[in-house]
Amino acid sequence: MKKTTVKVAITGGVACGKSTAGKILEDMGFPIEDSDRIARELFDHDESCRKEILHTLGSLDRNQIRDLVFSNPQKKKILEEILHPRIRAEYLQWMHRQLEKNPRYIFVMIPLLFESSGQKYFDKVLCIDCDTQTQLTRLTQRPGIDDVLAKKIIQSQLPKEEKARLSDWVVDASHGIPEMKQSLEKIFGN
Repeated sequence: MKKTTVKVAITGGVACGKSTAGKILEDMGFPIEDSDRIARELFDHDESCRKEILHTLGSLDRNQIRDLVFSNPQKKKILEEILHPRIRAEYLQWMHRQLEKNPRYIFVMIPLLFESSGQKYFDKVLCIDCDTQTQLTRLTQRPGIDDVLAKKIIQSQLPKEEKARLSDWVVDASHGIPEMKQSLEKIFGN
Protein backbone atom coordinates (compact mmCIF):
# COMPACT_ATOMS: atom_id res chain seq x y z
CA MET A 1 0.00 0.00 0.00
CA LYS A 2 1.34 3.40 -1.01
CA LYS A 3 2.12 5.66 1.93
CA THR A 4 1.01 9.27 1.98
CA THR A 5 3.74 11.90 1.90
CA VAL A 6 3.40 14.55 4.59
CA LYS A 7 4.16 18.05 3.28
CA VAL A 8 5.83 20.09 6.02
CA ALA A 9 6.59 23.81 5.97
CA ILE A 10 9.48 24.94 8.16
CA THR A 11 9.06 28.46 9.48
CA GLY A 12 10.22 30.64 12.35
CA GLY A 13 11.65 34.04 13.03
CA VAL A 14 14.72 35.37 11.26
CA ALA A 15 17.96 33.89 12.65
CA CYS A 16 16.11 31.30 14.75
CA GLY A 17 17.77 28.25 13.15
CA LYS A 18 15.62 27.24 10.18
CA SER A 19 18.60 26.60 7.89
CA THR A 20 20.30 24.47 10.53
CA ALA A 21 17.10 22.48 11.00
CA GLY A 22 16.87 22.05 7.23
CA LYS A 23 20.43 20.74 7.09
CA ILE A 24 19.73 18.26 9.89
CA LEU A 25 16.59 17.01 8.13
CA GLU A 26 18.46 16.77 4.84
CA ASP A 27 21.17 14.73 6.59
CA MET A 28 18.35 12.46 7.83
CA GLY A 29 17.56 11.80 4.16
CA PHE A 30 14.53 14.03 3.65
CA PRO A 31 14.01 16.24 0.58
CA ILE A 32 14.31 19.94 1.47
CA GLU A 33 13.60 23.10 -0.53
CA ASP A 34 14.45 26.61 0.63
CA SER A 35 12.31 29.59 -0.36
CA ASP A 36 15.22 31.95 0.40
CA ARG A 37 17.33 30.05 -2.15
CA ILE A 38 14.50 30.36 -4.67
CA ALA A 39 14.29 34.11 -3.97
CA ARG A 40 18.04 34.50 -4.58
CA GLU A 41 17.76 32.55 -7.85
CA LEU A 42 14.88 34.74 -9.01
CA PHE A 43 16.70 37.89 -7.97
CA ASP A 44 19.91 36.85 -9.74
CA HIS A 45 18.60 35.11 -12.86
CA ASP A 46 14.94 35.87 -13.63
CA GLU A 47 15.04 38.85 -15.99
CA SER A 48 11.34 39.73 -15.71
CA CYS A 49 11.61 39.64 -11.92
CA ARG A 50 14.78 41.77 -11.96
CA LYS A 51 13.18 44.33 -14.28
CA GLU A 52 10.10 44.58 -12.07
CA ILE A 53 12.22 45.06 -8.93
CA LEU A 54 14.39 47.68 -10.62
CA HIS A 55 11.34 49.51 -11.99
CA THR A 56 9.45 49.58 -8.69
CA LEU A 57 12.30 49.90 -6.16
CA GLY A 58 14.90 51.70 -8.26
CA SER A 59 17.78 49.35 -7.47
CA LEU A 60 19.05 45.81 -7.77
CA ASP A 61 21.60 46.24 -4.99
CA ARG A 62 20.60 43.79 -2.24
CA ASN A 63 21.90 45.97 0.60
CA GLN A 64 20.06 49.04 -0.70
CA ILE A 65 16.87 47.03 -1.14
CA ARG A 66 17.21 45.50 2.35
CA ASP A 67 17.63 48.94 3.91
CA LEU A 68 14.72 50.31 1.88
CA VAL A 69 12.20 47.56 2.62
CA PHE A 70 12.95 47.42 6.35
CA SER A 71 12.51 51.18 6.70
CA ASN A 72 9.44 51.44 4.45
CA PRO A 73 6.61 48.90 4.95
CA GLN A 74 5.00 49.87 1.62
CA LYS A 75 8.22 49.07 -0.29
CA LYS A 76 8.46 45.75 1.58
CA LYS A 77 4.89 44.94 0.52
CA ILE A 78 5.74 45.77 -3.11
CA LEU A 79 8.81 43.51 -3.07
CA GLU A 80 6.78 40.69 -1.52
CA GLU A 81 4.07 41.12 -4.19
CA ILE A 82 6.75 40.66 -6.84
CA LEU A 83 8.55 37.72 -5.22
CA HIS A 84 6.02 35.66 -3.26
CA PRO A 85 3.89 34.39 -6.18
CA ARG A 86 7.03 33.40 -8.10
CA ILE A 87 8.57 31.71 -5.05
CA ARG A 88 5.33 29.84 -4.39
CA ALA A 89 5.12 28.62 -7.99
CA GLU A 90 8.67 27.27 -7.75
CA TYR A 91 8.24 25.42 -4.47
CA LEU A 92 4.88 23.96 -5.56
CA GLN A 93 6.52 22.58 -8.72
CA TRP A 94 9.34 21.16 -6.59
CA MET A 95 6.81 19.57 -4.21
CA HIS A 96 4.95 17.99 -7.13
CA ARG A 97 8.19 16.41 -8.39
CA GLN A 98 9.00 15.13 -4.90
CA LEU A 99 5.53 13.65 -4.39
CA GLU A 100 6.10 11.41 -7.41
CA LYS A 101 8.98 9.81 -5.46
CA ASN A 102 6.63 9.18 -2.51
CA PRO A 103 8.93 10.05 0.42
CA ARG A 104 7.62 9.94 3.98
CA TYR A 105 8.04 13.72 4.42
CA ILE A 106 8.98 16.65 2.22
CA PHE A 107 10.04 19.98 3.69
CA VAL A 108 10.04 23.55 2.40
CA MET A 109 11.69 26.29 4.46
CA ILE A 110 9.52 29.41 4.29
CA PRO A 111 10.41 32.18 6.77
CA LEU A 112 7.32 34.23 5.89
CA LEU A 113 4.92 31.26 5.69
CA PHE A 114 2.02 32.82 7.58
CA GLU A 115 2.69 36.34 6.29
CA SER A 116 2.39 34.99 2.71
CA SER A 117 -0.58 32.67 3.49
CA GLY A 118 1.50 29.71 2.35
CA GLN A 119 0.40 27.35 5.11
CA LYS A 120 -2.61 26.18 3.08
CA TYR A 121 -0.26 24.23 0.78
CA PHE A 122 1.07 22.06 3.62
CA ASP A 123 -0.18 19.28 5.87
CA LYS A 124 1.91 20.34 8.86
CA VAL A 125 4.00 23.28 10.03
CA LEU A 126 7.27 23.02 11.95
CA CYS A 127 8.35 26.20 13.74
CA ILE A 128 12.00 26.65 14.67
CA ASP A 129 12.26 29.06 17.58
CA CYS A 130 14.91 30.46 19.91
CA ASP A 131 15.07 33.03 22.67
CA THR A 132 15.14 36.69 21.63
CA GLN A 133 18.72 37.37 22.78
CA THR A 134 20.04 34.39 20.77
CA GLN A 135 18.06 35.62 17.76
CA LEU A 136 19.50 39.15 18.03
CA THR A 137 23.04 37.85 18.51
CA ARG A 138 22.79 35.56 15.47
CA LEU A 139 21.24 38.28 13.32
CA THR A 140 23.81 40.96 14.16
CA GLN A 141 26.61 38.55 13.26
CA ARG A 142 25.44 38.70 9.65
CA PRO A 143 27.26 41.19 7.39
CA GLY A 144 25.78 44.69 7.34
CA ILE A 145 23.24 44.13 10.12
CA ASP A 146 23.55 46.23 13.26
CA ASP A 147 21.26 46.25 16.31
CA VAL A 148 18.92 48.86 14.81
CA LEU A 149 18.44 47.02 11.51
CA ALA A 150 18.14 43.67 13.32
CA LYS A 151 15.28 45.00 15.43
CA LYS A 152 13.55 46.44 12.32
CA ILE A 153 13.83 43.07 10.56
CA ILE A 154 12.44 41.19 13.56
CA GLN A 155 9.59 43.71 13.98
CA SER A 156 8.66 43.38 10.30
CA GLN A 157 7.75 39.72 10.79
CA LEU A 158 4.86 38.07 12.53
CA PRO A 159 5.93 37.66 16.18
CA LYS A 160 7.71 34.36 16.67
CA GLU A 161 5.32 33.50 19.52
CA GLU A 162 2.43 33.75 17.04
CA LYS A 163 4.29 31.57 14.51
CA ALA A 164 4.80 28.98 17.25
CA ARG A 165 1.12 29.12 18.24
CA LEU A 166 0.03 28.52 14.62
CA SER A 167 2.42 25.58 14.11
CA ASP A 168 1.97 21.85 14.67
CA TRP A 169 5.45 21.35 16.12
CA VAL A 170 7.88 23.79 17.75
CA VAL A 171 11.59 23.05 18.14
CA ASP A 172 13.69 25.29 20.38
CA ALA A 173 17.02 26.06 18.70
CA SER A 174 18.40 28.12 21.60
CA HIS A 175 20.54 25.34 23.07
CA GLY A 176 22.65 24.22 20.12
CA ILE A 177 22.71 21.76 17.27
CA PRO A 178 22.83 18.47 19.25
CA GLU A 179 19.64 19.36 21.12
CA MET A 180 17.92 20.51 17.93
CA LYS A 181 18.93 17.31 16.16
CA GLN A 182 17.56 15.23 19.02
CA SER A 183 14.23 17.11 18.90
CA LEU A 184 13.93 16.69 15.12
CA GLU A 185 14.80 12.99 15.30
CA LYS A 186 12.13 12.54 17.97
CA ILE A 187 9.49 14.07 15.67
CA PHE A 188 10.59 12.77 12.25
CA GLY A 189 12.77 9.75 13.00
CA ASN A 190 11.74 6.26 12.01
